[in-house]
Amino acid sequence: MDQSLICNFVSTSYWGKGRTHEEVIKSIQNSYPVALFFDKKQIGFARAISDQCYLAYVCDVFIVKEFRKQGYSRIIMDALMDHPKLRTVTKWMLATRDAKGLYEKLGFQDSKDGQYMVCERNYYGHA
Repeated sequence: MDQSLICNFVSTSYWGKGRTHEEVIKSIQNSYPVALFFDKKQIGFARAISDQCYLAYVCDVFIVKEFRKQGYSRIIMDALMDHPKLRTVTKWMLATRDAKGLYEKLGFQDSKDGQYMVCERNYYGHA
């Protein structure tokens, strides 16, 4: 994974503004990261924090600007949710202020309090 790309993107995003390089690296090391590459260049990233059973929280999802609106967000989210250690997780959560439409297509819905989006899946990983 291109740590510089990830750190620069996350630390300047609306959700991660101000995180240090060290904090971003530590967050990656303590979660389940996936990266997406095109012609050997990293174009996307996502990670989840999870108990590997009941709950996973999706964090730091991005596709670099020139590759957006081409279906790569779905690819990276599918890869994350199909991670070998996360396949059986039944409840996925995330927070977003600009990508609700994308996550709704993946089965996420607003939580009752509206603070998060939630996707409930059966044990076999199907929404």
